[in-house]
Amino acid sequence: MEEIRIKVDIPAEFKKEFELALAEVIKQFVKNLELSMLQKRLESKEEEKLIDWSVKLGRKAKKGRFKKLLKEISPERKEDLLKTYASGKIAEYEQTK
Repeated sequence: MEEIRIKVDIPAEFKKEFELALAEVIKQFVKNLELSMLQKRLESKEEEKLIDWSVKLGRKAKKGRFKKLLKEISPERKEDLLKTYASGKIAEYEQTK
């Protein structure tokens, strides 16, 4: 952490109240700044690429696991599951019979 010093002339009787208020303002400012920086990182191209890769990897793993599970269950149960699945994908999974 770095330190920044700011000198502000205020009446002596308000010094404590000013210090407390200033501490709260600075704390909120730092929190907002951290959130802003995090948001910028999350919206970066690198993060988008990482999210896209992660989603594709997850879908690939899920697809492979679903095919494996279909091979392990009874034909009746497999047919029930495939009836509820999207019609465009059924042919792809029926190849596991």
